[in-house]
Amino acid sequence: MEVVSAMLSRFEGGKLSRRQFVEGLAAIASTVALAPSAMGMRIGAPTAPVRMNHIAIGVSDLQRAKTWYTSVLRFEVIRETPHMTLLRFDDTEIVLRPHTRTPETAIHTLD
Repeated sequence: MEVVSAMLSRFEGGKLSRRQFVEGLAAIASTVALAPSAMGMRIGAPTAPVRMNHIAIGVSDLQRAKTWYTSVLRFEVIRETPHMTLLRFDDTEIVLRPHTRTPETAIHTLD
């Protein structure tokens, strides 16, 4: 999480472009998703993802986060419920969800 905070600070300070910030988030998410196979762990059938469907981010204030991602990063709202907001920028999608204090199982779709 420290890496994301540092990237956010660099973005807010004008040292990272919006595209660089989004690409960095995607790189972090894909690294985490592929970490077990990189460590030689075999999970399920061997697959090679071609793209990432979305990244889920836990936030403390859903409305404030949506406003920030849409106004500062120019993400487009794709779908919204009281418990999540799906946003898109180019072919990158993120899901904003209320942050929980308990660990949850991550479920992501790979194409």
